[in-house]
Amino acid sequence: AAAFDHRDELFYDVRDHLPVLQKVFRLNRHPRFVIWTNRFPVSYLEGLEDLIQDPHKMLDEVNGRRFQVRRYLDDGNPLDCRDPERCPHCFIEPFCTTVDRVVARQHDRSWEVYWLGENLDRRHDSLSFPLAFGCTTVGLAVERMADLALDLPEGVGLYATVGDAGAPPTSNRPLTLVAREPEQLDAWLTPVLPAGLSLEVHLDRRTGPWLLAHRDELTPWIEARRIRLHQPSHEHLKSASADDIRDPRAFFTALDLPIEVSGLPICLTPGATWIEERPILEASLFDDETGRLAIRPLAQHHVAKHYRAKSVRCADCRVTARCEGAHINMVRDQGLGLLTPLTDTPEADAAAARLEAIYPTPPRRLADGRPPERVGPSLPGFPEPRAAPPDPLALIAREQMIRKAKKRGARLDLQEE
Repeated sequence: AAAFDHRDELFYDVRDHLPVLQKVFRLNRHPRFVIWTNRFPVSYLEGLEDLIQDPHKMLDEVNGRRFQVRRYLDDGNPLDCRDPERCPHCFIEPFCTTVDRVVARQHDRSWEVYWLGENLDRRHDSLSFPLAFGCTTVGLAVERMADLALDLPEGVGLYATVGDAGAPPTSNRPLTLVAREPEQLDAWLTPVLPAGLSLEVHLDRRTGPWLLAHRDELTPWIEARRIRLHQPSHEHLKSASADDIRDPRAFFTALDLPIEVSGLPICLTPGATWIEERPILEASLFDDETGRLAIRPLAQHHVAKHYRAKSVRCADCRVTARCEGAHINMVRDQGLGLLTPLTDTPEADAAAARLEAIYPTPPRRLADGRPPERVGPSLPGFPEPRAAPPDPLALIAREQMIRKAKKRGARLDLQEE
């Protein structure tokens, strides 16, 4: 518990001892050894990715601090451990950074899609317009294209995953369809661009080969900026192994089109036009009773969407300060070796120019001193938060301190007598 107080004696530069550490870690290959790397930095496990612990460990770590997280979300009091010197060493620093970024977008009203998913019936009645926190679009997961016939205010767009490959509805409403199957691309990627329709293609082992085989058909959509590729992230390793294309860098080299792409580090998208991920605010992040951000859904959101990792080699990359790395389950599946530091090449120059245009200042993290956010607002129609419940462990510690103080006082009284 006092490790940080004695950090000068306990902490060391991992890079100075990496060959020895990796030699020890490789003992895990021996049937009589089991090596655990809990909280060990992922970036140093290149070639040993099977030792990266399941990212759901993050849920346990966050749960242990749930009262402090609640206090931060509802009272604005930072976690007791928040410190620019401590955060770079902390296992849950990435989660805390995700929380800050979610709250910051609430304040900035810079969310785009309010994602209801499949819970339209349960959550539609709670929708209010204008949508919360700057959202301009309702996000839905439906089985049939006909299910998109909704009564929404003028100007409110739709972002939808659809189970079939039916013809898109004719409407003046902005509509983004998420294509996840080759049959959908066959039906929707027409030579004549339908009015108001944009496509987001989720890149995987099914859509990737289709895109390579139909490069010419993509050109008018790319020129009109009506199509983008997105690499989905996966909460579970099994899904990443089953769905993710192998070697994204090789895929984009073969595609060789300036198509907009998100969800991957820029080193894995040569020739494409890197863009930020679409800001999608999931309704499930909020508690149904209070309209406040809920802690466990926030932690699951982080694991599924924003838990990313880099190789130790990425420290030499020109754009490392503006790059989050690859999703943890892509790394666990395909290895940190996927990542390609961009140094002194024309590709590195182009990547640096692109990311500096998007992020004139590198995005702040807790690890580099990001200041705390003020309390975020509740969902529209819900009251602002009451005082957060006290941390039982803090109360116990306080009672112990009081008892110790009383004992010391009693001993002093006896000595005086």
